[in-house]
Amino acid sequence: MQEWSAGWIVEGSRKALQPFLLPFIVMAYSCPRCHSSIIRNDRSLGGRAICGTCGLPLQANNRYQRKSSKPIQGKSILAWLVPTSLLGSYLLMAANPDAIQTMLEPYGYSAQNSWRITTPADVELLIDKAESSAVQNGTPSRADLIRTITSDLISRKVRILISDHVKAGASGQWEPARHQLKIRPSAVSRGTGALAEVLAHETTHVAQSCKAGGFSYGSKPLGIKVGPAKAYNEQLDSSLYNGPTARKAVELEAYTVGTNPEWAPILLNHYC
Repeated sequence: MQEWSAGWIVEGSRKALQPFLLPFIVMAYSCPRCHSSIIRNDRSLGGRAICGTCGLPLQANNRYQRKSSKPIQGKSILAWLVPTSLLGSYLLMAANPDAIQTMLEPYGYSAQNSWRITTPADVELLIDKAESSAVQNGTPSRADLIRTITSDLISRKVRILISDHVKAGASGQWEPARHQLKIRPSAVSRGTGALAEVLAHETTHVAQSCKAGGFSYGSKPLGIKVGPAKAYNEQLDSSLYNGPTARKAVELEAYTVGTNPEWAPILLNHYC
């Protein structure tokens, strides 16, 4: 009967676990002859690990030396860098679930079926569309204010989209995670006055994000003077703002600025 010595058990365990430990051996050891980090199993030697470059067997009397005693090889750095980079990317995406969607946003369906405002020419076409689609009824044009607000937003890398992909019941929407402000086309068709109000409302939310810490943050009340809440009860009581009453503070500020749209660029420049 074969003797089950401690040495035999250790050696057998080593051979059984070798395929699983090879990646770690690669990163922790290098060949004493050629300093290569490549290791493979040689079938002709019973699956024994050998140097993949010079063929030196990994034997008890000729083990790979730790890399701390030899110059670090480029392959060794790569062996550590690749899994570390993958792990870092995974942790980044786990911490920010919208990261991938944000990167792909310009190529998504909603972006392809939207009009992105990026240049002064886009702004002028937007104003022309607002002025030609609605009857001003003697109300003064808000074209200059629209130019100011859009210019300030674009200079801060805020994406402005004219899109139907807006939350149901809303004329506009600020998406902090994407640094994106969307305006429904129906708001444009109501004239420059309505367009300026919606832009001012959403720009207030941009300023509130800046007050909270940056464009990627949620809205935080600015602490500005607001109009009576009862003047906006119809809007504040809609299903858009279900939840604790305290959350409606940011919306009350936004509606107040919406009725005083000239405040919007001032708040944006102050907080952002």
